[in-house]
Order: sequence, then structure tokens, then C-alpha cells
Amino acid sequence: MLKIGDFSKMGKTTVKTLRYYDAIGLLRPKQIDAENGYRWYSTDQLIALVQIQQWRQLGLSVDTIGRILRKELSETDALKQRREQLGTDLNSMQRQLRRIERVLTTGAKEGIMKINVIVKELPECIVMARKVNLPEYGDLLSEIPATGAKVARQYPDLKCTQPEYCFVKELDGEYREKNIHAEICQAVETLKPDFDDVTFRKEPAVKAACALFKGGYEGFSEVYAALMQWIEDNQAEIIGEPRESYIDGIWNQDSEENWLTEVQFPIRCRD
Repeated sequence: MLKIGDFSKMGKTTVKTLRYYDAIGLLRPKQIDAENGYRWYSTDQLIALVQIQQWRQLGLSVDTIGRILRKELSETDALKQRREQLGTDLNSMQRQLRRIERVLTTGAKEGIMKINVIVKELPECIVMARKVNLPEYGDLLSEIPATGAKVARQYPDLKCTQPEYCFVKELDGEYREKNIHAEICQAVETLKPDFDDVTFRKEPAVKAACALFKGGYEGFSEVYAALMQWIEDNQAEIIGEPRESYIDGIWNQDSEENWLTEVQFPIRCRD
């Protein structure tokens, strides 16, 4: 049997950590002296400690490790969940890295100032529309083609206008990172009867302040900032939900750097 100090040396783990593992039930001493409270560990517990250390080095939380030890979760499932989380974190870090490179190259404020805002008339059009609830904004990339496929099954003769005009309206009254309510719209040639969660309507012509953005969708904040600044400077009034019109994206471009989106703010210009 080993005292806690000796066990910590053998296991290359601090006494503080061992006491913490004891307190949460992750690795309890083999024996605690009733008279003096000394903790005693057996040499075979070194194997259990090494396994815990390996799991921690892989990024598993102590809560997850506890579930594995209690047989509530298999090691394989825990590692698959960790792999998925690492993939998500890696994508997020890559996006941050691209933004850092862009800011270092152009400067954040200078980049916003370089966004060109134009005013144009968005003509009246017939749209098929479908409201969706997105767990995360990235889910929009699968919902747009799914909406098109659903309508094509119902109305195989329905044609999109040329040039195509697909846009999304965010319906929440505030910015959300999760549980996002949006409406997917596609301009089509014919007004059809509604079905399921798909509706058809005429979108009236409207004047809009518009700006193009090239790159991943995490950069939209720059476009919105530029448009809001332009609207304020020109004393215009926003009269409808902003539209995000997807021109190039994952469906026809291999790199996020080549995605092209136009953000459109319906406005009324003051005299």
C-alpha cells in the first residue's frame, strides 16, 4: 500500500488532484486510516489512474470519465462524441483564423468601409416560401436544397425564374446562434396552390440597399454593419426583414472564400 504522497509520485499526479478525484468518486483510496485520516492506495490503482490520465489527455471531462467508469457510457461512444466536438471546434478555429488574416490584411474598420452599398429596385416576383426552425445557422445549407427538392416532387413542372433568385429572411426579432426561425424563398414562374408547409405568394417590388459579400457566412456582420451605417448616413428607413440572397455557395464552389451573397435591406428613402 502507498501513502497518497508516494502514490502521487508514482502516478505523476498532484496530491490535490488525487483528493479531487476522491471527492467526486472518480478514484477513491483503497483504505482510509480511521485514526489519522491517511489515504492509502494500492499499486494496482496506478493502472486506473493512468487510464484516467489518458482520457483526460484526449480531452474527456471528469464527468464523462465518471460515466464511463459507472458503465453509463461506453468508451467508444465517449470518444466519438469527443471527435465530433473537436471537428466542430476545429471548423470554428479555422473560421476565426480566416477572419484574423482578413483583419490583419485590411483592418476591420477599413474592410467595412470598403463594402460597396448600392440602391436598386427589387422587382415584383412570385415566390415559393417555407418557414424553418434551424438548430444552428449552418443547417440552412441543407434546408435550402431540401426545400427545392420537396417542391419539385409536388410540382415537377414548376420552373425557377431566370436568373434565379433565392433568398432567406430571418424572422426572429433578435440575433440568435441557435433555434433560428427563418423563411426560405425562391422566385418561381407560376403561382401554385400551397401544400404542407410550403406557401406561394407575390412579393411586391421594393427598393433595397444592397451589398455583396464574398466569403463564409460568419462574415455577414461586416455587411450588416456597412448597410446600417449607410442607412443611417442617408437617413433611410428599413421597411421589411433583410434578405440574404445566395448567389454562389457550397452547391457550386469548393472553397468558402468563393461564396457570394448579397444582403438586401428593403428601405424607404426620406425626402
